[in-house]
Parts: sequence; structure tokens; C-alpha cells
Amino acid sequence: MFIFPAFIGLDLRRLRAGRRDLVYCGPGANDAEKEEKNSDGIPSNVSSKADLTNPAYLEAYTRDQPWYTVGGFLTNYYIPALKNGFVKALVLLMTISGIAFGLYGMYTSTLGLELADVLPENTPPAAFMRAREKYFSFYPMFAVLRGKTIDIPNQQPLIEEYREALGDTKYMVKANGKLQPYWMSMVRTWLESLDNALEKELKAGNLDPVTGKPVKGKDKPSPESLIARRLVCSYGHNYNCTGRIGHIKMVENGIIRPESFYNYLTGWYNVDNMMYYVSQASFQPTPPFWQMGPAERVVPPARPLLYSQIPFYQTNLTDTPAIVDMIEEVRSVCEQYTDKGLSNFPSGLQFTFWEQYLFLRAREKYFSFYPMFAVLRGKTIDIPNQQPLIEEYREALGDTKYMVKANGKLQPYWMSMVRTWLESLDNALEKELKAGNLDPVTGKPVKGKDKPSPESLIARRLVCSYGHNYNCTGRIGHIKMVENGIIRPESFYNYLTGWYNVDNMMYYVSQASFQPTPPFWQMGPAERVVPPARPLLYSQIPFYQTNLTDTPAIVDMIEEVRSVCEQYTDKGLSNFPSGLQFTFWEQYLFLRWNLFCAICIIAFAVFAVISIMMFNPWAAAMVMVIVVIVTIELGGFMGLLGVKMNPISAVTLICAVGIGVEFTAHVVLAFLTSLGTVDDRLDSCLQHMFVPVFHGAISTLLGIVMLVFSEFDFVIKYFFVVMTTLVVLAVFNGLCLLPVLLTLIGPEPELVPLDGSSRLPAPPPLSEQYKKKAAMGIESGLRHRKGADVEMSAKKTRTDDDDQSPKKL
Repeated sequence: MFIFPAFIGLDLRRLRAGRRDLVYCGPGANDAEKEEKNSDGIPSNVSSKADLTNPAYLEAYTRDQPWYTVGGFLTNYYIPALKNGFVKALVLLMTISGIAFGLYGMYTSTLGLELADVLPENTPPAAFMRAREKYFSFYPMFAVLRGKTIDIPNQQPLIEEYREALGDTKYMVKANGKLQPYWMSMVRTWLESLDNALEKELKAGNLDPVTGKPVKGKDKPSPESLIARRLVCSYGHNYNCTGRIGHIKMVENGIIRPESFYNYLTGWYNVDNMMYYVSQASFQPTPPFWQMGPAERVVPPARPLLYSQIPFYQTNLTDTPAIVDMIEEVRSVCEQYTDKGLSNFPSGLQFTFWEQYLFLRAREKYFSFYPMFAVLRGKTIDIPNQQPLIEEYREALGDTKYMVKANGKLQPYWMSMVRTWLESLDNALEKELKAGNLDPVTGKPVKGKDKPSPESLIARRLVCSYGHNYNCTGRIGHIKMVENGIIRPESFYNYLTGWYNVDNMMYYVSQASFQPTPPFWQMGPAERVVPPARPLLYSQIPFYQTNLTDTPAIVDMIEEVRSVCEQYTDKGLSNFPSGLQFTFWEQYLFLRWNLFCAICIIAFAVFAVISIMMFNPWAAAMVMVIVVIVTIELGGFMGLLGVKMNPISAVTLICAVGIGVEFTAHVVLAFLTSLGTVDDRLDSCLQHMFVPVFHGAISTLLGIVMLVFSEFDFVIKYFFVVMTTLVVLAVFNGLCLLPVLLTLIGPEPELVPLDGSSRLPAPPPLSEQYKKKAAMGIESGLRHRKGADVEMSAKKTRTDDDDQSPKKL
């Protein structure tokens, strides 16, 4: 803007002074040569109007160049060829083919940026990464349940459905076609075992059939039956064994009793604590502490879970496309069940990290196995009453193709663990009741009988707990905590408190991550309700996925899991998938659309700016069309050259729009300011701009050629090859396609001479202009003229004065 024009001004002074450019501003041979004049009295170094309009001069200017120079090639071959109709048709056909190829290449381009892509080729790290991606692809994953928006005790079926739906996604790992147990299944199993223990003791006469207390003179009831009795009598913050011992079960039809769900959760968390950790449930909040004691007190219900998670294991997640595939699949399942009212999301390393980040690089250095979590949003779902839906959701996720299963089954999750625990308590209670060790009414140990098992006593306490109530009447021996695979919804959170405190290790195994965690509860002698846990705002179901070997596979997995999640979200099971795969690969789901939007925005910006600068929207539109064509063709060639579509290559494509302006705007401006017919304007446009644009392309290539010597193939492929291709495509479209389009649909010239000529007439000599202004009484304006003009006018004035001196004499 400043220095270069200053040098040009100095060079003009040199030209006006007649100095040669051998030594900077050195003098010429002699003054005679400097003052040599032509026949018109004008110095030989100053062009005259006659020279500029002389046809011989014009012919020499345009034709007198060797054929092997750029100017000679342009004048003698290139411009005449572009005026040929066949060549124009060929250029347009090549452009249409290039656009079609570019669109196809961008659509079919491979997503991802693998760690192996950025390592130097033929090095041990690169070989190691290829082997790792080929053989190791195992990841854990968690489905997190948001307890704030769901009612876990009443949505147990939906949670089971959600878990199964996630388990059905293709990357999930199953053992013998089944998912691993999770916290609810563990609670259910535990409660069923307590139900059985209580029933056994009741049948044996060891427990009073009314109160559930041990019968004196009978065998001592098993601990399981005593725990079962305590749980059966706990519902909410109430403790009442009347009508509950032997009449209700903590698990009926596979559903944990909703009224006591959080009481049972407290019991499981404290009694079977190891299974809590095994389940990896991660309750938030955690159930309260509870310990089986002599006091007849309610098992305090856990606070409803804000968060809990269901573990899954995934495999074959070896590269970015596979992980993105997995994320899409899991997200789909999670959103499906969120729509069903089971608020959830997936969680895990694959959802949190992306492989271009340091942590992911370290993670993928050793394994491509990802954990994933389906997170249930407890705020919008009723977990106790949506248990079947949760199971369906889990199975749907487990059926996605990347899920890891042991013998076709998903690993247990927190609800299945709770269910298993409650079933074991049900069995223990039933056993003690049958043995007569517990009173069939109160569920209390019968004096003179065998001491009931701790499990039956925990079961009794949970059975008597429903909500904040504790009443064993009509419940001992009459209800089960798990019936038909459903944890009793009324006591769901009571049972959750029991499981969280009794079977606490399984809570952590289930990776449930309850939010909030159930309250503390401990089995004691006091007949108190097992405190119900607060409704879960979030809980997660773990999964493990495999075969996520590359970005396409991960994207496939994400779509599949997302589909399942959305399906169950529509059913009222608010949920979402979580994990490393979803956090760092999910960007690829929207990469193409975001890239399209970015290109449209920058293309519009180019159109707006050039429209303002040229005051010609039609010319700006032609510039915009050419740069968009360059971008599309570059995208196709990137796919052909094996450059994957990722944020780095996407940024290059976006930059291509701006870089392409350099090769088009000048040509359009030259065509816009040229005069004459279309062919004359094309000739003038290319004569002015072909060489500068060509030189600009060469200088750009010289600026990036150093990249070819990089030791990293990543730098060569993603920068040197891409930028070189961009320059070649921009030169072709700017100097070949654009001139053809300008001759067909180009804008009108800014000026049109009245005589129809292709040149404006030369201005009259300065002396004539001065005489005319003097005759009109106008000041010469010497003060407003530039230095070079002043110098020329001074010479001309001296010549005029010499010519007029004889007249004055």
C-alpha cells in the first residue's frame, strides 16, 4: 500500500529523466540522448497519441512475443482457443463433470482422523497403531438415567426395555446373547432372593406369618429372611408388617415394588454393597446408610435417584468411523426411550474424548474397547413404574451391532442387580416363613425356632417399607418385592435404599452413578421403615462395545444407539447415551452439514463484499459461483487422494473459498472495465490479467512447496497435496472456465464508447489543455497535479517557449 507505490513513483521519475535501469538512478550516456526528440518535438522516452493509436504499434505490442513465453502462448494460442466454440463446450463439459465428481467424492469421502494418520510412515509407532486398530477395539459405555424427569420405581419396565434396546445396538458386547447385569437387575435379583428366603422361613414356621418375627422354639431364621422381613415392612418412611409379611413380595413379575423401591434400594446398597460397585450404578444421590439391627425400624428409603447408570461393554471400536457409527446408534436408542419418558443419555470414554486429543491418544494406544452408558433422566420418567420400558430400552441398546455381550447377554446393570437382590431376599423371606422361623403376620422371628437368616430379616424390613410408611400387616408372606420381573413400584425407592446400603459393592459394580444417591440405612433392631431413596435424577446402564475400528464404524454405532435412545425417549423413557465415542466422534454426524453451512456463509460474504466493491452484483455472483465450484471440486479430489473428511480438511475446504477469490476477482474486474465486443473484452481481460494471476499461482506454490519435505505424511497429505490441488483447480477455473462463462453470461462493460470502438480516445497534449484552460480563465491547477505530471509539463513548457521566442523577437 505504501512502500511498493513509492518505488513505482521513483521509477517513473527515472523514466521521465531518461535514466537507464542499470545502476539505480545512475545517469545516462549523455545529455544529447536524454533530450533526443522525435519528429513531433516530443522526447523519445514519452509516448505520443500517434504512437498509442498507431495500428503498427498495437500489432507489435500484442504479437511481437516468442511462442515459448507465457505472453506468446497467451496471445498466439490460448486466447484464440477460448474463442473457439468447441473449446468452450469442452471446458463446460469438463466443469460439469468436475462438479459431479466433486459432489460424489464429498458424499463418499471417509470420515475421521486416525492417530496413525499423523504418525510418520514406516516407523514403529505407526506400525503399532495399525496393529492396535486392527486387534483392540473394546470400550465400556454407560447409559445414564436422569432421575429428575423419570419415575424410576414406576418405570422399571421402560428402563429394562431401554437397556435391552441399547444392548441390541451392533457394537455392544453380550455374553451368550445377554447383557451384563446392571444395578436394577441386581437389586431385583437380590430382592427376589430375599423374597424366597422370607417365604422359605415362613413356610418352615421360623417366622411369624403375621409379624414376620422369629418364632420361639423354631430354627433360627436365615439373615436373608430377616432382612427381607425388614424390607417388606418398609415402604417409604413407614414401617408396618401387618398384612405384608407373606402377602406381598418385593419383586412381582420382574418389577421391584414401586412403593418401597427406594427402601429396597437402601437395603441393597448397604447389604449387598459389593454388588453396587460391581453394577457401576454410580447413584446420585447415594442411598442412606442402613444396618440391620434389633430395632424394628423402617429401612430408610433412598432419595430418588437423580442419576444412575447402566453399564455396557463395546468392542470393535478401532477407529473414528466405527466410534461415530456406534455413537449414532446408541444416541438413537437413547433418544427413542427419552421420547418414551425415560430421560437418559449415554456416557463413556468414547462419548467424552476424541482421538485428536491427548487423552484419547493415550486411551487408544492400548485398546479400542469402549465403555458406554445409557443415562436415564429421572426428572421426566417414573423409574419404578417404567421398569419394563427400561429393560426394553436396555435390550434395544444391547442389540446394536457394536455392543459386547457375554454369551449373547448384556452384563447386568443396577436395576437387574437390585431385582436379583430383591428376588433373593424374597426367596429368603419365603423360606423362613415356610420354615416357621418368622411370624407369618408380623414377619418377626418366632421364639423357639431357628434364627432367621439375615437376608430374610432384611427382606422383612423391606417388605414392610413402602414410601415413608412402615407396616408389616398384610404384607409379610403376601407381597413380593419382585413380581414377574418387576420391582414393586410402591416400594421401589425403599428397596433401592436397601440394595444401595446392603449390597453396596454391587452398586459400584453396576456403574449406576445414581443422582442423588440413596440415603444411608443399616439394618437394626428398631422396627423402622427402610427410608426410600430420593427419585433418581440420573442413573446409568453400562454397556461395552467392540468392533469400533474406525470413524465410519463409530459413526454407524452412534446412529444406531441414538436411534434406540430416541425411540425410547418417545416412549416416555428420557435417556441419552454417554461415553467417549459420543463426545469426540459425534461431531462427525453433523460435520458435512456444518461444512455446507460454513461454505454457504462465506460464499455469501464474498458475494456481498465484491458487490459493494464493484457495484455490480452480477459480476460478484460470477465470482461466488467460481469459488464454490473450486471448493466442490477440491472436496472430490480430496476423497480421490485419500484425504479423510475431518475438522482439519473441513477448515481447508472453507479456506478454499477465500483463496479462490484471488484467481477470479481480478479477471472479472478486468473484463468489467474492458471495452468493445465480447471477444475484444476477453482478449483485453486475459492480456491484462493472465500473467499476473499465473504468477500469483506460482508464488503460492513456492510458498507451500517446502511442506513436501516434511517427515510426516500427515503434513504432506493434508496440507501440501490439498493446497497444491486447490491452486491447480483455482487456476483452471479462474483462467479457463471463468473466461468462457464471461463470454456467455458476463456482465456489461462499465463504459461503452459512443463510436463503438474498443478503446477510449487519448487525451489531448497537456499544452493544449493548458491553453484551453487559460482561454477560459481557469487556473492551471499545477498545485493539484502529481509530481510526474509536473515534470512532464515543465519540459513541454520549455519546448513551447523555445518555439515562441522568435515570434517575440
